[in-house]
Amino acid sequence: MIIVYHRLKDAPCCCPIKRFEQEVKLAKKYGFKLTFDDGLKEHITIALPILKKYKMKAIFFPITSKKVFPGVRWIGQEFMTWDNIKELHENGMEIGCHTHTHPRLSRLSKTDQEIEIKTSTRIITRKIEKPVWFSYPYSSFNNATVSLIKKYGYLYGLTSEEPDYLRLKRTDTNEFNIWCKDKIER
Repeated sequence: MIIVYHRLKDAPCCCPIKRFEQEVKLAKKYGFKLTFDDGLKEHITIALPILKKYKMKAIFFPITSKKVFPGVRWIGQEFMTWDNIKELHENGMEIGCHTHTHPRLSRLSKTDQEIEIKTSTRIITRKIEKPVWFSYPYSSFNNATVSLIKKYGYLYGLTSEEPDYLRLKRTDTNEFNIWCKDKIER
């Protein structure tokens, strides 16, 4: 099972920190893969210390543009710096690609999709290393997208769709929480 996290915070629409720590323990016990989308600051300040505590590895998918989520307001949201992302990598975490500006790829032309994927891939390769994991923003992709991630050397593509190696299904943290509650109560 591959679990995707976004926000880690004791607030609505976020994964509470105590629950996250319990989920990390269960993920380690059952061999689940943990992933983190968007490159949020809390991934280094909250997730990394807990992952290190339980000797867990994870894959982080930062957005490479400083202008992220065109048209979406993220009030008070902080994103990791490249020094933070390098620190994740130095601690054994993998860095994958989540595009340059986080668009819904299936709504873009193949040319614009390629710009997003190529730009992000080059930046991550230059600053860290060549990524092999790709996370489709919003799980939005089409045949052109899959063709492009193959072209740029990705081995895996993550989505919330039914699985194949370039479209691996991830379980949302809320679904995972239901599974965890059953295991914790036993």
